[in-house]
Amino acid sequence: MSDHGKKFYEDYFNDSRFTSTIWDAGNRYKRWLIKNMAGELKGRRALDIGCGVGDVLFDLAMAGAEAYGIDYSSNSIKFAGDYLKSKNLKATLKVGDAQNLPFGENFFDVVICSEVLEHIPDDSRAVKEMRRVLKKYGIAIITAPSGGKAVKEWGHIRHYSDEKMRKLLEDNGFRIIDIKYGARVYNWLWLYPIKGSFYFLNEIYSRIFNSKKHMYERKIYRDVVLPFVENVIRPIDIYLSKNPTWFLQFVDDKCGITVKAEKMD
Repeated sequence: MSDHGKKFYEDYFNDSRFTSTIWDAGNRYKRWLIKNMAGELKGRRALDIGCGVGDVLFDLAMAGAEAYGIDYSSNSIKFAGDYLKSKNLKATLKVGDAQNLPFGENFFDVVICSEVLEHIPDDSRAVKEMRRVLKKYGIAIITAPSGGKAVKEWGHIRHYSDEKMRKLLEDNGFRIIDIKYGARVYNWLWLYPIKGSFYFLNEIYSRIFNSKKHMYERKIYRDVVLPFVENVIRPIDIYLSKNPTWFLQFVDDKCGITVKAEKMD
């Protein structure tokens, strides 16, 4: 993985900034994109590389897939396992390295690698491994950051442009089916005015009432605010992605790349 080393990733999800991504509206949108691109999953064997806290695994299992997850961090695997168990869902979980997947050839119908490639020193080797474990014409769905500089604090080594991601996949035996820059409106409306406002209000509340709860831990925020935001902003984002307008010139269109690719002979 990145130069941060094993300990960095063992501690990664001890930080509420990362464990809370299960409930983040932007993350929910990304998961929706992944499910939408994956298509019918019932009865298919699907691997989530870098499964983290288990949010994508949850979606795979809920869709009826035979779900597998791998992560570099044993703490992450435990967290994901406990999360799925709390939802009465199952997945086969393993500690391992994306550059050397512990699975045989032609094993999976679908491989998902969400927000992971940017952490891996040899991303070309990781893509080769995806191709190896996929069945013929199997599908890989990859998401990665695409704008700005790599955030070293988060273990990022690089971000990806459309051209860079396309070359990486095509050079390693994949055919690109679709590339999307998602969450334009999510990032512009959600991250700054909406999420920022709730973060500020939660800080005030916490100081007045001596509460140490992260805003994601508050039931009204998770169960009321986030679903509302998702249901309002997502249709706007989808519409604007399909219908470019003057509005988009004010919105960063490089806030995250999502790619669907097919394994070729």
